[in-house]
Order: sequence, then C-alpha cells, then structure tokens
Amino acid sequence: MDEQAVHQALLRPQAYPDYQGAVGFTETHVSRLYFTDRHVYKLKKPVDFGFLNFTSVDRRRFYCEEELRLNRRFAPGTYLGVVEIRRTAEGIRVAEAGEILDYAVWMRRLPAEAMLDRRIEADDPALPAQMAPLGERLAELHRSSEVCRHDGGQSNLEVVRTNWRENFSQIAPHVGRSLSAPALGRLSAWVERHLAEEAALIEAREADGFVRDGHGDLHAEHICLTEPLQIYDCIEFNRRFRVADEAADIAFLLMDLEFRGRRDLAEALLAAWSAGRTDDGELAVLLPFYKVYRAFVRGKVESFLAAAPAAEAAIRQRAAQRARAYFNLALGYLCRPALVLTAGLMG
Repeated sequence: MDEQAVHQALLRPQAYPDYQGAVGFTETHVSRLYFTDRHVYKLKKPVDFGFLNFTSVDRRRFYCEEELRLNRRFAPGTYLGVVEIRRTAEGIRVAEAGEILDYAVWMRRLPAEAMLDRRIEADDPALPAQMAPLGERLAELHRSSEVCRHDGGQSNLEVVRTNWRENFSQIAPHVGRSLSAPALGRLSAWVERHLAEEAALIEAREADGFVRDGHGDLHAEHICLTEPLQIYDCIEFNRRFRVADEAADIAFLLMDLEFRGRRDLAEALLAAWSAGRTDDGELAVLLPFYKVYRAFVRGKVESFLAAAPAAEAAIRQRAAQRARAYFNLALGYLCRPALVLTAGLMG
C-alpha cells in the first residue's frame, strides 16, 4: 500500500460517498483523521511502537473493529462502523468494490464547540457547573466496567511496573530533546521508590475490585459535552493500557485539566467522581503517582509525533513543545507544596 497515495486521495471530497465540501484533516502519532461535514474517518498509521503494531492491513482491520466495540460503551451513537478504503476505477476512495487498501473507523462527527478542550480554550463560564455531571457519569462508567484481577496472568502491580519500564525504555531515543537525562533519572528513582513503598496498597486494591477494564486515554480532547455526554477514543490497541485502577483512569483527566491551567475544574470533577466512595485515603496516595504516569505518557507520545518524519513540520514542532511541557508537569508533581516568602525593598 502507498500510504501517501491513500492520504492524498482521502483529502479529496470525491473519496467519500455523496460529499462535495472541503475535507478537514488532523493526525496523531498513530492515526490520521479525515473530517467531512457529518462524519469522521479514522485510519491507523502502519507503525510499530512496541506497545502497538499496526503494520499489516489485517492488524489495522482487527483494531478498527476493536475500537468500534470498545468505544460504544462510552459514546452511544457515535461509532457507526468500519469502512473499507479501496482502489476503484475512479480512484482511491471509501467504497464497497475494488482492491482493499486499508480500513477506517467511521464515526459521527461531534460538534467541535462542545469539546471539553475547546470549551476550556474559550474560558466558558458554564464549565465549572458541568464538572459534576461529567464526574458522576465517569463514576457510573467505572462502576459498570468489568472488574479484572490478574488480567492476562499478571498482577496489577506487575503491569504498572512493566508500563513504567516500557516508558523509560521508549523515551530513551528522545532524551536530550524533550526530556533531559537528569530529569529522567529523578523520575525513575521516584517511581521505583513509590512502587516499593505502595506495593501492598496497589495489590490490595486489585483484590478489592478497583482494577477495571476502563478507558485508558481519558483526557479533555476525548470528551464532548453534549447530551448525552460522549466519551470517546478509548485505548483499543493494548489491553494492558486500558485495564487499570480506577484511580489511574481518572488521574489522566485530572492531570490534563491541571496541564490546561484549570485546577478548579479538576477539583470539582474529583469531588463529583469520588462522592460516596470509601477509599479517599488511598486516593490521596495513588492519584499523585498516577498523575505523574499520565503526564509522562503524554510527554512520550508527543515525543513520538515530534520525531515522526511523515508528519507535517508544524505538527512536529507543536508536539515537541507539548512534550516538554508534559514532562515539566510530571516533574512538578514530584515537588512538595511549599510557600515561599520574600522581604526587602521594592524593586
């Protein structure tokens, strides 16, 4: 398959059934998304990052189907199906006949103005009041998600350790660009110390049913504040990243809100999500740890995009800036709160 030929073809409106308008486009480190007026077509890039492998057409088809199945739990009515990208006599397009080149997840396009990240950028004054229903909905989804114990034959503690080892290994080629070697050393030492000190707590929470098949990629860009709420784009490519402590799932969104400068929204969301829970003391210990993990993961994937040769230069540049900002946030979580007082003559 000629990846660039498919990409160029899908930028043209004639590639889509009954569509004449302009085609929007954006990309991540693993996906390309094409926007018509009412729909989104999401293709998986033929990449292998170790934690995911989309290098064959069969793999991409399988994970498109998984994305459909898993996300229908959180986003009712949004995920419509899996469509085929074919070479036809008229060219490369979404079609039912011709040589199959690739597959795409077909989605209903959600209103951009209702996306949580856009609402934050616009400083919408209604946002604080909307954190309660969002927190309650996320709590409901967590309660209804499958409880997992020793998923895949591994304890949750082993999975958390594996995820961190993988993070440190995969960021190595980017050290010196988005993350310095001393910063990586400090983060690594802190993680090892925390895992040693809280191993019993992590294991006890798995036994108590707090480890569930959740979302795995819960941040503001994946939430649309419509009625009903649409929480989309959960992780389909690696079950190990999706099955986690509920605290790890909600920590992603809390971190993201804080990254966007909205600690007030994070506090309101946490209050609604945790209402009626009996594990407040455990959350106080675990949420900072999982926030570091989530900030590190975001820094890592932005580093991947910043180094992707096929990505547009402007996209790579913005990704590099975001990567450094996420790693700075992760390091900031390691610092204890402090009040600094100064005195003296006015400058």
